[in-house]
Amino acid sequence: MALVQINLKVSPAVAADWKAQAAAEGLSVRDWLVSVTTPTVPAPAGGPGLVDRVAQLEAITAELRATLAQLQQARPPRSPRPVSAAPPAAPVPIPADLPADGIETAALAERLGVKRGTFNARIARMGGAAPGLVVDGWRCLGLRPPERGGPPRAVWVPAGT
Repeated sequence: MALVQINLKVSPAVAADWKAQAAAEGLSVRDWLVSVTTPTVPAPAGGPGLVDRVAQLEAITAELRATLAQLQQARPPRSPRPVSAAPPAAPVPIPADLPADGIETAALAERLGVKRGTFNARIARMGGAAPGLVVDGWRCLGLRPPERGGPPRAVWVPAGT
């Protein structure tokens, strides 16, 4: 509830009387004035029982934390799943139209019928084009600068070669 400050000038005798009456009821002067000037005191913002509900929530939270701590102590530590080795790839015949030194990523994507961006994203998720990386039956030989200049590009050959 928002409060508004009011400045009152009263005689010292009135101020002393108000302080005495407030002290007799165990209230501050402000609270005493509010209690004697308003017919009813408004309920707290959360409605009746707010304090009880908050205490109940705190107790439930403490129980849940204790249970969680017990579960974490009782659970055995996770061990990494064993990675099974992929079966060896069958030898792939070298296509007649494949250059002896391999093809670049863009040509490989076209040959596989995949968009270049999609294929590049797939390679990036696998850690990037590095020597030995195998994707869809094609092995990366490494990076080489193209003949017409520019940044190095990955070169691929069939994985069986």
